[in-house]
Amino acid sequence: MLKIGFDRSSITAGLQEFQTKLRDDVMLSGAAAGANVLYDEVLQRVPEKTGKLKGSVYRAYIPERSVDGRQVYVISVRKRIAKHWHLVEFGHWRINKFVQLESGEWVPTKQRLAKPVWVPAKPYLRPAYDAKIGAALDAARDRMRQRLLED
Repeated sequence: MLKIGFDRSSITAGLQEFQTKLRDDVMLSGAAAGANVLYDEVLQRVPEKTGKLKGSVYRAYIPERSVDGRQVYVISVRKRIAKHWHLVEFGHWRINKFVQLESGEWVPTKQRLAKPVWVPAKPYLRPAYDAKIGAALDAARDRMRQRLLED
């Protein structure tokens, strides 16, 4: 009598190791590559009046939201540094007067305008996403493919 045994524990362990590598290394690299494309585009589009807004743009990996095979990067603005970023991105109503200093800088006063004035938006986050999401996905796919072939 001839018996052939097959121990699947080594295959299962190998598949689990591959799954962990895929989730932790390959997908993380792909997400980072895609985030870099979007981050670079945001930096090109952000208005540079004082440079404070541009200097507050960042990208960060968010491990708390990176679960179940998802890797999450965020491109955003440091709100402590650029408190009024949303006014630039979405526009706003200005209700006070501005005066120009000798240095050429415009500063707000406490004096109210007779009628509020709409300050139009100068969006940079949303147009950057719209313009480069395809390129970001391509960069992510290319990087994941490259990482899979490395080992």
